[in-house]
Amino acid sequence: AQHISFNFGSHAGEPFLRALDNLKRVYYVTDGLGQFIVLKGFASEGHDSAHPDYAGNVGIRQGGVKDINFLVNEAAKWNAEIGVHINCQEAYPEAKTFEEAMIFKDRKGWDWIDFSYIMNHRWDITSGAFAKRISDMKAEIPGLDFIYMDVYFGDGWLAQEMARIIQGNGLGVSTEFPYMLEHAATWSHWSTDVTYGPNTSRGINSHIIRFIRNHEKDVFLRHPLLGHAELGDFETWQGRTNFNQFVDKVFSAALPSKYIQHHKILKWTDHEVQLTDGVHITDKSGHRQIFQQGRKVLDGSAYLLPWKVQQTSKLYHWNSDGGKTSWKLPADWKGSSVKLYKLSHTGRTLVADLPVTDGSITIDAEPKTPYVVYQTEAPALPVPNWGEGSPIKDPGFLDTSLTNWKVDADKNVVSVETDDHVRTALVYQASTKPATVSQTITLKPGTYSASVWVEVDKAGRKASLTASPKGGTATTTWTDNSPMMNTVKNSHWNRTRTQIMRTVFDVPQGQSEVTLTLAVAPGTSRVQFDNVRIQKTVRCEKDGYDYFQDFEHVDEGWFPFVKGPAGGVEDPRTHLSELHAPFTNKGWNGKLIDDTISGQWSLKCHNERSEGKKGDTVQLYRTIPQTLRFEPGKKYEVSFDYQCAYDGEYEFVVGADENGKSKELQKLPIGQARETKRMTVTFEPKKGQSFWIGVNRIKSKSKHRDADLIIDNLGVKTLK
Repeated sequence: AQHISFNFGSHAGEPFLRALDNLKRVYYVTDGLGQFIVLKGFASEGHDSAHPDYAGNVGIRQGGVKDINFLVNEAAKWNAEIGVHINCQEAYPEAKTFEEAMIFKDRKGWDWIDFSYIMNHRWDITSGAFAKRISDMKAEIPGLDFIYMDVYFGDGWLAQEMARIIQGNGLGVSTEFPYMLEHAATWSHWSTDVTYGPNTSRGINSHIIRFIRNHEKDVFLRHPLLGHAELGDFETWQGRTNFNQFVDKVFSAALPSKYIQHHKILKWTDHEVQLTDGVHITDKSGHRQIFQQGRKVLDGSAYLLPWKVQQTSKLYHWNSDGGKTSWKLPADWKGSSVKLYKLSHTGRTLVADLPVTDGSITIDAEPKTPYVVYQTEAPALPVPNWGEGSPIKDPGFLDTSLTNWKVDADKNVVSVETDDHVRTALVYQASTKPATVSQTITLKPGTYSASVWVEVDKAGRKASLTASPKGGTATTTWTDNSPMMNTVKNSHWNRTRTQIMRTVFDVPQGQSEVTLTLAVAPGTSRVQFDNVRIQKTVRCEKDGYDYFQDFEHVDEGWFPFVKGPAGGVEDPRTHLSELHAPFTNKGWNGKLIDDTISGQWSLKCHNERSEGKKGDTVQLYRTIPQTLRFEPGKKYEVSFDYQCAYDGEYEFVVGADENGKSKELQKLPIGQARETKRMTVTFEPKKGQSFWIGVNRIKSKSKHRDADLIIDNLGVKTLK
């Protein structure tokens, strides 16, 4: 079962500990099949950030070195191999390992959230720099299984030496393009992800190579007889979140192909392939059929495939169309009945004891639903311990019984619901009384943030997150409205109105208990919460300001901003930019402005999209009530530092949500500023108005490749 766990643009949509819960769900729905998981965006701010940092820069928002090692080590217990996406083709100036010797300064590479530069691969290999980065990575993440080498175009000695270095560190090799690293790579992205990349580069089409190596590699084209081990995704790669679609890929395509790959090819003709162990494949009937020792195990889109793990034998059943099919059992299966189990993300459910008649069984299956057949009662599944590695038990509400949470609500008000993407959430229905769900956790003394993703389907019902440390001060953040569509592709809840809510609290010395409470007021709106998270943090405060954000300790995303509709549901060109002097500073290689204004971090828009769907000025990001609240009847001053490469590219906006509609009330052009300037604006919300601030990308025919905007030190004052 092959899948990608994706992180991008500082959003940490799939942090490492959530990836662990996800692979446990896959273990359950596949009854323990092996997993091949690529962490795309394990370093820095996520995918395509800070290459070629293989070590020393594991993304702090994703969970850092501690959590990635916990993921890798625990994954092995769940029959899963973990690899990381790296790159030796392109280098980014904010990478800690970036130096001028490794790049061609006049050759720009991939350009999304930052410019990259084409690397001097020969220097990288012969200088020992590449070997050091790989060995450092293996030392930092010892349990890592493989690497995924992105956009690699090398050949000859350089490619062979690179592979030797990787394999010499005990790591497998996989890559993007199937025609590269053929001698070493066992997996290719473009071969297995049939929606990604051009058809002309979909996979190796050589029958000779496939004849020899079909049982070793997933780098080949789809084939009507040999099939295709297809990649499935539900962890936000390409914005995909549908677990059902992932399951369909695994069972309709990948599992039959993996069954075939357990046997070597002996003879291959136009309509038949003979393999070892008495397996042969034919399409002489008009559709594909697979036989083992004369017994049919696959017939078109239905199968009963034998699978053996150590000493346990079982049979996987799948029928895309559903309905009754009959199958002969393996010769060594004895007994008058067998047990049929239905599989889901929560594990096995016994469907029936099927009678065996003349060595055969008949299965009546639901369409596109996985089943497994055992001779006797199936062995117990491992206990999931949802949220393992985190202080919170079951933070994603995957245990539908809420065993680890205390519920204080009227009957039928609180439940765990699963949507059509198999996303689980804690849901509050209409209630005439307050309702709460809480959990007491243990933390060491210090400052922490608690966050949760929340959606209020109709404005007016208050939903809150409270952290109550024993012996300390309770803190609460709340909202009664969800005005913004989630357009972050790297969000578990993209295309909904579910957005993050966060509160900061202190655990006093000598104390350790903290109670987290998710509460709703009486009301009719449906409210949902998901993915509760605790992170160590540093409180951001500055004298003279009621609110201050220097972007030095943001847990995930661009707090207090959330992505606007720019580009639709897409990977943004905005992220938290990290200082790496002199390469991220004005003046280096023609840079017009600094990537970081003060401290180590700023918020950077890099050549963001200049047009909306209708060619209008489009909103890049804005605040929402639970991230920055402006109260009616008060007067506010908002200010921030900025640098901007050109005039006419961006504008600062003050707006208000009122009666279900959003209005822009003030628009201030952000002019060219190649030295730091400070913008200040004042406003006074009226009753019934929920004010927000944000940034627009102005409709523009700009040809600039570096139309960047950097902001920092955002401050809010309440004026008399």
